[in-house]
Amino acid sequence: MNSLFLALCFFGYGVGFEGVDGDKVYIGTYTPTHEYGWVVEDGEIWLDVVMEKNEKNLQAGLDAGR
Repeated sequence: MNSLFLALCFFGYGVGFEGVDGDKVYIGTYTPTHEYGWVVEDGEIWLDVVMEKNEKNLQAGLDAGR
């Protein structure tokens, strides 16, 4: 399991806990080009949001959301 985690981090992938709102759990997954927001509720999982990272802003060190 540790080697899988290290390999994912090495290639720029990650998973993060975003928070809880009532009975919904929010999880984020991150790749070098996209961020995905997932919602877990009552045994169901669905994709809530997909954000594409702007390569020009990343190279310039700017916030991709602006």
